[in-house]
Amino acid sequence: MLSASELADRLARDAEAVCRHYLSAGRRAGNYWIVGDVANSKGRSLYVYLFGPRAGRWTDAATGQYGDLLDLVRETCGLVDFRDVVDEARHFLSLPQSGPAPSYMGGALDPLCNRVADLRHQHEGDHIMTSDQNLMLYAKLAGFRLVVLANRFGCDTDFSRELHDRLIEGLEAAVARIRVIMELERTLLVGDDEFIAYQLQGETEIFGRFTINLLDDLEIDFDTHEYRIKGSDWINALTADDGGVEVNFPTLVRLTDDELGTLAPIVKQITQKTGIPVHAVRAVQS
Repeated sequence: MLSASELADRLARDAEAVCRHYLSAGRRAGNYWIVGDVANSKGRSLYVYLFGPRAGRWTDAATGQYGDLLDLVRETCGLVDFRDVVDEARHFLSLPQSGPAPSYMGGALDPLCNRVADLRHQHEGDHIMTSDQNLMLYAKLAGFRLVVLANRFGCDTDFSRELHDRLIEGLEAAVARIRVIMELERTLLVGDDEFIAYQLQGETEIFGRFTINLLDDLEIDFDTHEYRIKGSDWINALTADDGGVEVNFPTLVRLTDDELGTLAPIVKQITQKTGIPVHAVRAVQS
């Protein structure tokens, strides 16, 4: 049986077909599929990467939701049980449906349980952080959140307070992700459930790509010559005059330590101690 990441990769190979099926109210815009939300409403706040290394990844700029196409299937179909998500994805891909829940046969583990045991063994090794490591990371993130909250009291500008608020939101989102991972770990350690193991693998892979953006997030669609900043409306980068047509995309400029103020050393410590990148950049029109 395909793992969760392999199943997501299979969906990503034909991301546009997935979007046309589950997000039929949207439309293709260059390398993206654009729609209102996971409820398949009309709009442009949710975008799915259709091609390239990020194919199948999606983000809803209005709600902050994000994930891969398995997450998208779960959200659009309103599914709760991960087994149902897998079955729905396999149905879309015309793959055989998943088998019954694992069971013990004659005192020996059947092949399905053996695969779960292998995943559990991998989980206890170096491939996925152990519970102790995740608990330590949880404590660090929660501690940094308190540090940022305390530091916010010394802010004397709206801009500084906004940066602090964005960092607090990012740390809270990271804490929530770690809590999900630890809960899945506990569930896996007390029972043989292949789907919990796959879900844990998927959540860990998603968290491995987690970043915190304090200011501007620039997206560029080179096919349509459009860009947008912080999930706003798409803007055409083409300009024309007597000299011809020019494409003028913004560039990202990192905030200086002076602009970050007392937040500068905290941001550096967060990345050093947790491994989570914190981006503090401003989109500037050249």
